[in-house]
Formats: sequence, C-alpha cells, structure tokens
Amino acid sequence: MDLQEIAFLVVDDSKFMCDLVRGMLKAFGARKVLSSGDGRNLSHFIKKQKIDILILDWMMFPDHGSMVLKELRKVGNDVATTPTIVLTGHTDMYSLKQAVEGGADMVIKKPASARVLYKRICDLIESKRQYIQVGEYLGPVTHAHHKMMGEDKDGSIKDHTGAEYWLVQP
Repeated sequence: MDLQEIAFLVVDDSKFMCDLVRGMLKAFGARKVLSSGDGRNLSHFIKKQKIDILILDWMMFPDHGSMVLKELRKVGNDVATTPTIVLTGHTDMYSLKQAVEGGADMVIKKPASARVLYKRICDLIESKRQYIQVGEYLGPVTHAHHKMMGEDKDGSIKDHTGAEYWLVQP
C-alpha cells in the first residue's frame, strides 16, 4: 500500500520510541511523519497539520493516553474521528479494554515489529469502521456500543434502539 500521501503523528513521551516509529513509517514510504513528546493541544495540532493517522503511546507522563484519547474523542472536536492506533507495553485485559473502549481504532503491543505496524496501518486504512456519538463521546463503535444497541445479522449495529446515539461518517 502506498503511504506517501498519508500524514502521521506519533505521540510518545519516549524520544527513542518516537524516533523508532517515525523511522518505520518512513521506511514504509510515508513522507509526512510528525512527532510529539506529549498529548497537549493534540486536537489543534492534528487539525492544523492535517493528520490522517495518530499513533499514540498509552502510558505517557504527564498526560496518560486515556486522557489524550478522551479529549480527542469529545463531541464538538473537529478531529474526533481521526483514526488512532495505540501502542502499549501494558497488555493486561484492563489496559486493552480501557484503550478500545476509550476510542482506539487499534491497539498494538510494544515493541511492535515493522511488519505488524505496517499490517495494522493497512488494515486501518482499508477498514470501513463505523463511528458513533453517544453523550460526549464521538469515536469508533466499540464492543460496548454493540452490546448496548444489538447487532444485525451482518454484524453492523442497528440504526434505532431508542438509545440516544448517532452514527456518523468520519
């Protein structure tokens, strides 16, 4: 897959990890790869730089990935539907569930091989993921949303259940 026109933002408080992931992305052919050591002002940065895919570290200081993702996925945020891959060394069920339910499109265990990262990026680009607005959340439909609303035979969520939610196009 050609990644030349895809703009990436890598957010990790470890300069080494930022450099490593940026190097992989460039090796995949990406030309626009930016990085940041923290998640502050992330939404403004994504909008200003026209970022297509965010790669976010989960365990950052001072802003934990969950706080960054929660801020990104807020209703009213122009870039709330930015596809996001979370990188984490914490793969216990609680951390994984927290990342997915918080709005991560994908979660990858650190250290990520170049092959795995490339495959997940391609999967993300090719996916037809649905996005949903529920309360203050605007992001990918999660397993919890599927449970709340039910599914059709084809696996897509039903269009109306009486719950206050809206399917949105990213």
